[in-house]
Amino acid sequence: MCCLCCKVKLMGLWSLVLMLLFWICMKILLSKFFRLHIFWVRICLRFFKWVTSKPGFKVTTSVVESLVKLGKGKAAVEVFDKFSDFGCIPNEETYYFTIEALCRRSFYDWAWSVCEKMLDAGSLPDDERLGKIISWFCKGGKAKEAHVKDETVKLALEMLDGFSGEPRKYAIKPFSTVVRGLCRMKDVDEAKKVLLKMIEQRPPPGNAVFNSVVGGYSKKKHMKLTPVTYHTLIRGYCKLERFDEALKLLAEMKDFGVQPNVDEYNKLIQSLCLKVLDWQTAEKLLNEMKENGLYLNGITRSLITAVKELEAEGMNSLEASTTKV
Repeated sequence: MCCLCCKVKLMGLWSLVLMLLFWICMKILLSKFFRLHIFWVRICLRFFKWVTSKPGFKVTTSVVESLVKLGKGKAAVEVFDKFSDFGCIPNEETYYFTIEALCRRSFYDWAWSVCEKMLDAGSLPDDERLGKIISWFCKGGKAKEAHVKDETVKLALEMLDGFSGEPRKYAIKPFSTVVRGLCRMKDVDEAKKVLLKMIEQRPPPGNAVFNSVVGGYSKKKHMKLTPVTYHTLIRGYCKLERFDEALKLLAEMKDFGVQPNVDEYNKLIQSLCLKVLDWQTAEKLLNEMKENGLYLNGITRSLITAVKELEAEGMNSLEASTTKV
């Protein structure tokens, strides 16, 4: 009985020693002052595999994830591939840190394959990390294989659906990066769809996103920007109450060989009158329409007059109250 107790104690002590050695190794590897070489990573992996074969010791998922945080691309893949040997199942953190390590080293093709496994497993990280992954993939212009770059952009496009609720409102960077990536691939129609989703469902697109789509259409071979395309973009600006950009886009239409029509003017004038009560700019647009031989409908013309009279009444009331005082 005494011998059995001694054996149990020795086994417990042995496991404790192994665990201590393991964590010391981990601390050294994760030290920011330690520049890890792939050779030493492989040595450590052999040590870890040896340790895990000993009774009473088990490598947890969190321990292996710590190795992935090293940021070493090739080492990250080795660790990720060893998960089955360690008896661990990859989770959201594992996938994220592996992809991060690979993208930092511009191994976008490897990162893409890991990301596909992540999507198949349904182990998506939180919205913030998801946005970072999308941005990394769309910045994959450093990758050598053009088809890999296009595939990662398409993959990032699929991942945009992972954004929902409050985080979506602030996900401007990943959405914008996808739009630019699609325009680079000359898939401008898909980029426009993402732009329209941003207008309708948020996050609100910035100038760069609009410019990417407009520029993408203008550079597309045998493709001219149509009034419908411009109307869509102007409508988006008006909905976001960014009238300066809408007016600039209206002025730029002629440079792209497209003549503004009644729809563009009508939408702008209505938005200016109803949302910011800017009847002066609306009246200028009305005069511009007359010069171009375009006719504005009576309802919108009356709207300009109504806003103008409303402002005049307000000024008269203000002067009257000032006089009484």
